Amino acid sequence: MGLILIKAIKISILIGKLLCFAAFTRPDLFLFNFLLFLLNNNFRLTHKKPHLPTKTCPICERPFTWRKKWAKDWDQVIYCSDRCRKNKNKYGD
Repeated sequence: MGLILIKAIKISILIGKLLCFAAFTRPDLFLFNFLLFLLNNNFRLTHKKPHLPTKTCPICERPFTWRKKWAKDWDQVIYCSDRCRKNKNKYGD
C-alpha cells in the first residue's frame, strides 16, 4: 500500500511541475505536449528491464541481476559483489 502511495505522490508532483512550467511557456501547446509526454512514458514506474537473467548469491542469499560488465563471463559469475567474494571463506563456502 505504501509503494502505491509513493508512486501516486511522484505522479502528482510531476503533474504539478508540468502545470507550473506550462504557465510560463506557450499555453496553446501545453495540452499537446502533456499528452505526448504521457504517451511516451506510458505511466511506467516499474523496472524497465524485467527480462534480464538473475542468480542467487551463495553468501548473502540475495538475488542479483545480469550486468553489462558481466556479459562475457556471466556463466562464471558466482557472487553478487566484491564484498561477498571476499567473505566467501568466512561462511564456509
